[in-house]
Amino acid sequence: MKGIEIEAMFNGLVFQRMGEEIRTKAAARIEAIKAKIEDRRARVMRICKENEISDADMVELLQQALHAANQRMQMQFYTIKSGGGLLEDRSIAVGVVNNIAAEKEAIADEQDQLARLGLIVRNIEGQSMHKLSFKELDYLGF
Repeated sequence: MKGIEIEAMFNGLVFQRMGEEIRTKAAARIEAIKAKIEDRRARVMRICKENEISDADMVELLQQALHAANQRMQMQFYTIKSGGGLLEDRSIAVGVVNNIAAEKEAIADEQDQLARLGLIVRNIEGQSMHKLSFKELDYLGF
């Protein structure tokens, strides 16, 4: 038995909202996204501290991960070169690197959202009606 396809229902329906309502919701969304970005940055810093990964190490690890992904290689760990001297090369588990990469990708996506929402807040006509879709209503929290 086939279930109801809710995504296909009410496709043509749009909702009217005043620009000022949209501005208020967008501004609240901006603050929530900023908090998420700070949480993600703190998580990346904690992961780096726990694994003794410097900024330069992180760049090297992310480059290794990108190269492995492009070559469709399955890795279990990545290596941080010591640069000689008394220090030994170190191995970092692939999960640690993937976690950092995922957080950085999410931060970039959220920064794009901030830019778009900022444009809306600065430029929407507050006293006129604007049409919103289901997804826009949901995203803004109406």
